[in-house]
Amino acid sequence: MDREGHFEHLTGVINDAVSAESNHGLGLAPSSLGAVSSSMCEFGFTTTFSLASRFADLNPCNLESAAVLRRITLRRPLFALIEAVRLDRDLRLIMLSNFLWSSGSMLYYFIWPIYVRDLGGTAREIGLLTSLMFFTITITLVPGGVLADRFNRKWLILTTWIVATPAPLVYALARSWEGLIPGVIIYSFFLGWPAFEAYIAQASPPERLSRAYALTSAGFSLGAVLAPLLGAYLLPLIGIRPLFLISFSLFAASTAVLFSVSPQRPAGAGRSRTHIQDLVRLIKDRRFLRWLLLFALATLGASIVRPFVPTLLQDRYGLARPTILMASALLALGELALAVGLGWIADR
Repeated sequence: MDREGHFEHLTGVINDAVSAESNHGLGLAPSSLGAVSSSMCEFGFTTTFSLASRFADLNPCNLESAAVLRRITLRRPLFALIEAVRLDRDLRLIMLSNFLWSSGSMLYYFIWPIYVRDLGGTAREIGLLTSLMFFTITITLVPGGVLADRFNRKWLILTTWIVATPAPLVYALARSWEGLIPGVIIYSFFLGWPAFEAYIAQASPPERLSRAYALTSAGFSLGAVLAPLLGAYLLPLIGIRPLFLISFSLFAASTAVLFSVSPQRPAGAGRSRTHIQDLVRLIKDRRFLRWLLLFALATLGASIVRPFVPTLLQDRYGLARPTILMASALLALGELALAVGLGWIADR
């Protein structure tokens, strides 16, 4: 749910290679297409951590938003940021919700592996928890795509946010690494994520679709820049468990904002062909699957080192936890600069 990835350029490559043939040629519903591609991406993460026992970033990927990600650019970020005020009201609310959720998550996210270790976990347990996280994401995305093309998307999104909101409370109450398991599962409940992506697509004018995705995504990135700095300031004063309580409050605020979003039913929801048939057709498309396999392998390779970063910074370089949080803000700053610039260029 700090749910924009570090592999966005690969998504664009896949979209350019297979979207036209697989989607238009097979007549697939967009949410079904996006959900299967997202699941393949998460399969790459799950495999990585099952084998390597590592902790990595949460990076759901999808083809629906790939138009935003065709070219990586730093041009005109301020111009693109100003464009946010021209978004549809519902998209502005989504951007605000994204900002609040990312702020809650990134208060603690980069030191989460260290917290697992504090509770008695080792690298093996960190890997097991993370594999569970991505496995849960994978098995909820595909049915989420089917539901997103059938039912009111607002309530699918809200259901997902409501289920995930108590996760920081579970983390705060945990007294062993095993106590984190329920929180990991509910946080990774991604049933409404395809509906979230499809909502943005349907609510945006075609000529502004890329900017809509980029700017709503920028809400995540902005929270990821500011929240670690706040977390770094608060952590020495109050400790990590109260930090989880603040995170829960921000998650709840993010969910509350979504109640004000307009309902949205899928366009063309009355098609006679079932969505199961859509998915079967998609799975049978060998060219599409080849690209998804490449995507999963690239994800596996790129993410296998990530779990070492927080513990390496602490153990080898002696960095304090607040310093590690501040370092994560620098990473997010680059993502923000990219996100606000991407949309402006992608629509041209």
